[in-house]
Amino acid sequence: MLKKFFLATLLVGAVALILGLESSLIPLYSEICEKTKDTGVENCAPYNFVSYALLKSIAFLDSINTVVTAVSTFAVAIFTYTLSKSTKDLYAVTKTAADAADLSARAAIAIQLPVIRIRPDELSWGDSNVTGIYMAHIGVGQLTFSNLGASKAFPIDLKYGFTIGKPLEETPAYLFAASFVPNLIFEPDPNTTPFKSLGATMVIEPEQWPLICEGRLDVWFYCVFAYYDFMQSRHEAAFCWHWEKVGFGMAWRADPTPAYSKKT
Repeated sequence: MLKKFFLATLLVGAVALILGLESSLIPLYSEICEKTKDTGVENCAPYNFVSYALLKSIAFLDSINTVVTAVSTFAVAIFTYTLSKSTKDLYAVTKTAADAADLSARAAIAIQLPVIRIRPDELSWGDSNVTGIYMAHIGVGQLTFSNLGASKAFPIDLKYGFTIGKPLEETPAYLFAASFVPNLIFEPDPNTTPFKSLGATMVIEPEQWPLICEGRLDVWFYCVFAYYDFMQSRHEAAFCWHWEKVGFGMAWRADPTPAYSKKT
């Protein structure tokens, strides 16, 4: 117990000695002399050392106010630029992440959408004699559909047309239209192949049919099929075929002209 008291007394004495030495080295008051700016006369007076140092520091800062303002403005500008750049970088990163998420969501939906394929019947020919007027005409009897996608397709309508003896126009001209029965569903099954009969034909000159059969007169058949997907979003699938020689006969071959074969 006495040992602990002795150690505490020794510690307090040491602290008091250090504080006394510090006070003797840095006096609280000191006589400070200054010359006046106008007369140059030296005046001396006792000052509180801490207060005097504080006043001189304030006076110094006031004398360089312009410099301090400039430095502060520069510092603010640097901070603003850094903040702006960080904000832009953060926006770019956030936008990239959002775009990636949107693309991923679209891809996830896309793989669930219907994938429509259409196969046209062979080109057919016929003639008629109405009140003594002889006419020849060509047509496609029906279209066979298949849905190779992962979800159902709900048909809306079908438009189709022909181009004979000239190049395809820049924009498809669908002269004919066909509708579907209500509540028809194209199931996502490649073995289920519903068909649609077409009643419209194109009138041609009688002498044109032999040229078509020999592949000497171009014929295109094209259509656009509109349908809803499982989210009731509308889509269109366009197709185009060219009647041409295949082996020893004639058949339809897909024409990839963009305006006639786009999918939405």
